[in-house]
Amino acid sequence: MDKDEVRQHVDDALGKILVDKTLIQEDGDPQLTEFMLEKDDVVDFLDALRSDSNIPLPKDSLNEFLEAFGVQENVEEYHAEPQSTLTAEGLVELIVKKIKG
Repeated sequence: MDKDEVRQHVDDALGKILVDKTLIQEDGDPQLTEFMLEKDDVVDFLDALRSDSNIPLPKDSLNEFLEAFGVQENVEEYHAEPQSTLTAEGLVELIVKKIKG
């Protein structure tokens, strides 16, 4: 699967969990923290990627993706400024890297 196919699957999966799709429609490469997702949303996103596109993401990658989306386990940290600057395109690169092992 090439990078363009992965990007399309990422956009499709994000589209399934986002109520407001403006960021993926208007900003070609938004930072993932801009989506303001919760842990369940990230899990749903990863499940959609695995099932709809057969992208073989390892189960242990959840924490890495939670960090990328700026989701913190500690409630106090969650309201702090997110540290992740990973963009949607960066996420595609991360997924391509994980696919290739």
